Amino acid sequence: METQANSTAESRYAFETSMFGLDESGFHLLRNRFNYKSYPYSAIKSLEIRRGPEIRNWLVIFILGIGLTGFAIYTILGIWNFFNTPSSRNITITQFIVPLFPLLLGVYCLIVSLKRTRVIVLLLDSGKEVLPLTDLIKVKKDREFLDYVRTNIGRLKILD
Repeated sequence: METQANSTAESRYAFETSMFGLDESGFHLLRNRFNYKSYPYSAIKSLEIRRGPEIRNWLVIFILGIGLTGFAIYTILGIWNFFNTPSSRNITITQFIVPLFPLLLGVYCLIVSLKRTRVIVLLLDSGKEVLPLTDLIKVKKDREFLDYVRTNIGRLKILD
């Protein structure tokens, strides 16, 4: 049993993250550790490493965060005005809690969308792929990765 667990834990790639893997045949895009698209090294025009957004569609998440935060601030100002004007209406606890969740989610969306890290940009014949290098940086294998890419691809630009 232990040999099966050890053999499945081993990677067939020289470098592997949650989104891509590299081996002697090329660059492989991964989903749940399964290869769904491969690019041989000859198909890669150039490879850039630069700072960029950690998530895809960061602009959509940023706009969503602004909207949620704006809604929460508008609701909080409405509650503030309620207390500053003389009225005989009642206010319930839910009216205090309603702006809390959009405010927290909005701030989280803003933080996540503005987070920047090192990304790898593959320029291909068919377009480009942008993938984060956070997994390699966490395990401190980014320098080994750069050396591996220089020897196998050669067309590397570091724009940091």
